Amino acid sequence: LGKNEDGMLRRDAMIQRLRSGDKESVSFEDQILDLRGISFADVELEGADFSNCDLTGADLTGAKLAGAKFPWAILVETILCRADLTECEFMNADMTRAHLNDAIAERAGFGGCNLTEATLFQAQMQSSTFTKAILVKADFRAANLERARICDADLSHSNLTGAIVRHVDFANTIVEDCGFDESDMR
Repeated sequence: LGKNEDGMLRRDAMIQRLRSGDKESVSFEDQILDLRGISFADVELEGADFSNCDLTGADLTGAKLAGAKFPWAILVETILCRADLTECEFMNADMTRAHLNDAIAERAGFGGCNLTEATLFQAQMQSSTFTKAILVKADFRAANLERARICDADLSHSNLTGAIVRHVDFANTIVEDCGFDESDMR
């Protein structure tokens, strides 16, 4: 098989296994759950379990992932722009420099996540939870965080310009040098 054909077979087989919930047999070239750089753009994987997966640099642009599970996953520089992340669980995931621009992540759980330098421009994150998350230098410009819980987190040096932060719980959160210009805090 050619390189592109082999890559497509790998991707299609992985999608099938993730949809079926058959995590035990997800293995390619002795690289168990190694999904670095894979493209799941515009794929429907609602409820899939990505626990402990390495999705570094993967492209999930526009993917339908509502209810998917990502605990302890590695999502460094992963592209999740315009993805449906409604009610997803990202507990303790490493999302350093991840791209979530225009993502829909309502009621999602980001507890204990590292979102350092992540971009979340215009993301819809109403009622999401960021307890004990590291959000240093995160870009939340024009994001909707209404009713989110950002407790015991580090939001220092983050940009929330134009963000909707009504009824957000910032209890015990570090907000040093945060930009809240033109934010809606009513």
